Amino acid sequence: MSKLLSIVVPYYNQPENLQDLLDSLHAQSLRQMEIIIVDDCSEKSPEHIIHAMREKGLTIHYIRQPKRRYTLQARLAGMKKAQGDYLAFMDSDDKAYLPNSYEKIFQFALEKQTDIVHFFTMQKNALGFDVPRPESMPFANELSGNDIFAVWLEKGCVAHSVWNKLYSKKVYKKIAELEHTVHIFRIEDFYLTCWFLFFAESYCSCNIPVYCYNPPKGKKNLEKIAGRAEDAWQMYKELPGIFARHGLKDEYVRKLRDYIHTLALLSHGTAHVHLKDKHEDNLKYDEDIVNIYKKYSTADDLIACLALAASHNAQKILKLHQLNQ
Repeated sequence: MSKLLSIVVPYYNQPENLQDLLDSLHAQSLRQMEIIIVDDCSEKSPEHIIHAMREKGLTIHYIRQPKRRYTLQARLAGMKKAQGDYLAFMDSDDKAYLPNSYEKIFQFALEKQTDIVHFFTMQKNALGFDVPRPESMPFANELSGNDIFAVWLEKGCVAHSVWNKLYSKKVYKKIAELEHTVHIFRIEDFYLTCWFLFFAESYCSCNIPVYCYNPPKGKKNLEKIAGRAEDAWQMYKELPGIFARHGLKDEYVRKLRDYIHTLALLSHGTAHVHLKDKHEDNLKYDEDIVNIYKKYSTADDLIACLALAASHNAQKILKLHQLNQ
């Protein structure tokens, strides 16, 4: 029986970009490939594009979410549907890098028989040259067992995008079967990467360029920034405890909590200063910020976030005071 690669693509109102992505996959030399498109209740249906690409020979499964559930739930739905020996993620506004990219990385994964294969992501720099994205760099060569999660934490949780890796079936199916209760809209890559690295028994990196990232144009809007801030806060509250209950060592739970604490502070700080487009030490909540947060947060969460920001500023003041002694 031939081996199969599954590629999960969340989709929301980007038909032109999806066409480019599917064209890049149609050009791939790898033929043992299924593509799972999860439509997150779009107004712009991709079905006509999917039909045309099926006619060209691509194996595409189409799932439409009954209501908007955002990227994490779309990815989980695709993982449940997938049947590949390995699974990859792609975003609908990106592409495969070269026509033989997925064949090379899939063969590499099958030869290594490892749970995670970490490869390079490419994008164009300001001069128009294709270069590796710094945060996509593999963080080690080969790792196994608890060392996978430990090294990732020691490296500052770099490379937490999900689309720069292949994942074995035994790992991605295990994650798909979990009950995911953390409220996540915008930081789904970090959340899923935690689970993949936690369950993986083996990890291997390589220098094969596979994925072509297309940076989003324009500034992030306030709603997205506030959504990221709320995601970070929800993960800070819940994720370390969840992993502790799954058996993560105490020292790693503490490091994970510390990292997410920093992520929450940075995300909230970005939201606070977004309207003024500059950074300030006094992290203010103006009325527009509060109205956005009301879409995502309970009153208790909003109060806790204020306390978190106040704690952050208090630490700054103490450090300045110590310098003046």
